[in-house]
Amino acid sequence: MNLFKNRPLLVSALMFMSVSLFSFLLITKAKLILLCLFLAGILLSTGYFIWRRHRGVRHAYALRLTLCFLICGAVALGQSLWSLDRKEAIAQAYVGENCVMEATVTQYRGGGSHLTSYVIDVESINGSPVQYNALLTCYYVADLRPGYRISIQAEGLTLAEAAGDIYEEYALLSDGIFGGFISMSASDVQILDTNPPSLFLKITGHRTELSEAMELRFGKDAAGLPQALFLGERGHIQDHTARDFARTGVSHLLAISGLHMTLLFGLMSLLLKAFGLRPRIRAVILGLCAALYLCYLGFPPSATRAIIMLGMTYLSCLCFADADSLTSLGLAGMGILLVSPISVADMGFWMSFSATLGLLSVSTLFSPVQERSIKKAFIPARKIFLGLISGGVAVTFSLWITAPIFGEISLLSAPMTLLLTPLVGLLLLLIPLSLLTATLPIAPLFTTAIQKICTGMTDFCKICARPSGVVISLRHALIPIIAVAMVAATLLLLGLRLKRRIFLPLPMLIGWVLIFSIIGIHHWLSTPTLNVSYMIPSSTSEMLILTHGHEGVICDFSNGSRRSFITAAEEASKRGATELAAVILTDYHTRTSGSLLQLCERETVRALWLPSPVTAEDYYLMLACLEAAKLTDVPTVIYDEGQELVLFGDAVVTLFHTRLDRSVQPVLLMTLQTPEERLVFCGRSIFESSLALSAMQEISQSDIVILSNRGPTLKQPIQCNFTDTLREVYLANPTVAAYLSPASYPSRDVGITVGQSRFKIKLTD
Repeated sequence: MNLFKNRPLLVSALMFMSVSLFSFLLITKAKLILLCLFLAGILLSTGYFIWRRHRGVRHAYALRLTLCFLICGAVALGQSLWSLDRKEAIAQAYVGENCVMEATVTQYRGGGSHLTSYVIDVESINGSPVQYNALLTCYYVADLRPGYRISIQAEGLTLAEAAGDIYEEYALLSDGIFGGFISMSASDVQILDTNPPSLFLKITGHRTELSEAMELRFGKDAAGLPQALFLGERGHIQDHTARDFARTGVSHLLAISGLHMTLLFGLMSLLLKAFGLRPRIRAVILGLCAALYLCYLGFPPSATRAIIMLGMTYLSCLCFADADSLTSLGLAGMGILLVSPISVADMGFWMSFSATLGLLSVSTLFSPVQERSIKKAFIPARKIFLGLISGGVAVTFSLWITAPIFGEISLLSAPMTLLLTPLVGLLLLLIPLSLLTATLPIAPLFTTAIQKICTGMTDFCKICARPSGVVISLRHALIPIIAVAMVAATLLLLGLRLKRRIFLPLPMLIGWVLIFSIIGIHHWLSTPTLNVSYMIPSSTSEMLILTHGHEGVICDFSNGSRRSFITAAEEASKRGATELAAVILTDYHTRTSGSLLQLCERETVRALWLPSPVTAEDYYLMLACLEAAKLTDVPTVIYDEGQELVLFGDAVVTLFHTRLDRSVQPVLLMTLQTPEERLVFCGRSIFESSLALSAMQEISQSDIVILSNRGPTLKQPIQCNFTDTLREVYLANPTVAAYLSPASYPSRDVGITVGQSRFKIKLTD
């Protein structure tokens, strides 16, 4: 096929984008070296392609133009990297401090009944002038709008703490957000001015008003999809809906991208054609509409790439020329990084670009095959076949970023995309009609149709996301390497002159066979064992995460903080779990219900196990947890002290708790019994409580012992009687280790670990 023949700009764009990505990922000193090496490669390869294709004056002019273009790009990239390091250093200086700052609200990021989050442009902190964007999270419902200038007292956070997970951290960084703040009380916020200071913020405010009008028109439950599909406002989509879309592999439908632009402006083109307008006039009108629409959206990377490609198509129509889609794609990606170099941190940008590159480069691969193998009479079958193949190619080309960042993939991505894409096109047709006919009698018909379609799409994704096993884990070191090799080998073959196209899909087929083989072998090897992670998210929180295959279980010994549950869920994902079979609470805290609500909204939780309340306060906190479970449709089980809780078929968990007179914190004792081994988890000060004898007996029979820091302060040394079969001892921190009586140390050498750790337990005989 010789994909790169006569496409020097595509090669230059791909190499420049590679420079941007590697310079972002590597450390500071390596950035400059790699930047120089890749720029030299870009210049040489561009000159070579132009020399091969053109000679004489055209050659010299094109080479000079390309050199100027790339030098400007190098300067912009270097400036961006310097600015990135400088602003990160500024944000880091205020981490952990209680700051009083003045800022301007620039964006609404999302919220609910318990918190709201915004992007703010920080102007001063504690009286000192600064200038950077940050994420403000309010643990209350804050009525702030884009353009409001505020004074607020809040605690500084790192970007990782503000984001919650690595993908969200990259997404925030790509939006130019370098830090975070958290506000706990509405009295800490004072609105200084409500008049937006810039045209951009006025447009953002108008987009917010239109989004609120959609919510009033379509209803809060159904408005999330229209707001995302037409305005790019994904913050209004409920977390559990976004989770279901992601679990079924169609979350890309919620972001405005090339698919949406093609559908929307394709419909507009048909409408203009029906009025008898000529192609060049249509191109001018559509190009202007696309540019204005992009400004209104706020220049998101995926929409910007699509608009640039559409603009080149319209420009080629005006010039009576044919647009090359691949070159347009390369220039679109390069143009985005030149104008906004920080977009290199947007993983969605790379996924969108990679998927589009795969679709465009392999689009001609299967057309001869389907013409010969499927009769022309079966046109729907041919379209379905091509749609499934296209979905598979898009997933394959974006796998190099999906595997290391998300760590999982949905098996339903291709068929669900094929099924829901027509509904997305229908919504993009009905939404503007509904807005334009708001005062006409026909408006309720459009409104009802939009509500029905949105509710149907949401319910369908919810049903398809429920079965176990629809999402597989890619958490294996070899899988990202295989993904990169698949894409590189396919592009290499596409760049060669092959006589037989049958060789082109071989890298993708071989790669997927290897990936599924690795997943199958890894699952077969891990079947007899239970992975256990002992995590310590903070000084007052501990978590025990159990994973087996694609299922995980969280045993909560924390203070109910959101960060503890997120850390536990991320650890379960890293160990290969794509869903949580159960979340087991050991006691209640005031923050537990809100944290559980967020966890159940963003993760697939099959069951919530709650302890029987002991005090009146426990009873009311239990009701709050039950309400959170009801809102997210998670089944609940209330267990009694000493009741056996069965996990993964062969593991049994038993929990006991008591309290000391000097503290309200409970003292916990948990045992995990499998047919092969036994684990005991002992809370701090357990040997001063009524559970002391039980703890001594459990320790004397256990193979693994965890001495926790959770509970009342220690007042006397820990006296243990370890069994001869003991193989591992885990101590929460040096304080617990110091209180362990010397006489209690095992008589033989065993593994003693201080701090969090990972280990395995034999699950079956």
